[in-house]
Amino acid sequence: MRLSIITINFNNADGLKRTIGSVRAQTYRDFEHIVIDGASTDGSVDIIRKYADGLSYWVSEKDNGIYNAMNKGILAAKGKYTLFLNSGDYLYADDVLEKVFENEFDEDIVSCGCHDVWENGTTIDHYPPKRITLYSVQHSSLSHPSTFIKRDLFNRTTLYDESYRIISDWTYFVQSLIWNNCSYRYFDILVTTFVCDGVSSTNHKAGNIEEDDYISKHYPRVWEDYFMDECVFNSIRWIYNQNHIIKKIFVFPFRCINSVFKLRRRLGYKIRIKKT
Repeated sequence: MRLSIITINFNNADGLKRTIGSVRAQTYRDFEHIVIDGASTDGSVDIIRKYADGLSYWVSEKDNGIYNAMNKGILAAKGKYTLFLNSGDYLYADDVLEKVFENEFDEDIVSCGCHDVWENGTTIDHYPPKRITLYSVQHSSLSHPSTFIKRDLFNRTTLYDESYRIISDWTYFVQSLIWNNCSYRYFDILVTTFVCDGVSSTNHKAGNIEEDDYISKHYPRVWEDYFMDECVFNSIRWIYNQNHIIKKIFVFPFRCINSVFKLRRRLGYKIRIKKT
């Protein structure tokens, strides 16, 4: 079997129905669908039972958070690759899996494009980087709902860190791609529509705090030598780009100096550097 699609759900019956519907509509069929429900009380279990004929495995029981539920899904998976399509999110089109798997690939991590949809109607399409670096993972990472991860990679590396509430998919990419140098490939194919109302998409500040905690705890020298300096530089650049008055303040002295040099050249003066 080529793929295990894993769906995590808790009290999101409407979103779960939409997710299952997009999976059942796929023209590509070499996959299994696993649903891990956290003992929902909103009718989600009724929906799971209704569509149970299309599920290879499902369970509804209390868990210790989203990453604990995702790890349960990994342990139940039998496909060569895993794809996490949580309740509310859905596959971009009925033929997206066919478009992906018509390609020959065997890399550990294969990332594709994601179509983000916000509550105010804003939509953004973003695609994975062509090459993976520490900078790219830190600043944009990969879209987890549109990234295919080899099932046996979790055996070779680790499962998701359940001590974090928001960022364990990101920490997994850091560990596997940067520190373990796992193989990587990307496709410019929109695979998933990601509905931006979940934990990680609405808690940016908390996520940043968890990221800082992870980097400073596990890679303190990298944090001190790279991210702190990077943070200062990016803060200055952001302030510069946001305020046209500050832009003028930054640029004005250099324009003045340049004007003086031009004036001296027009007047025939040579610019001399005084030797000491």
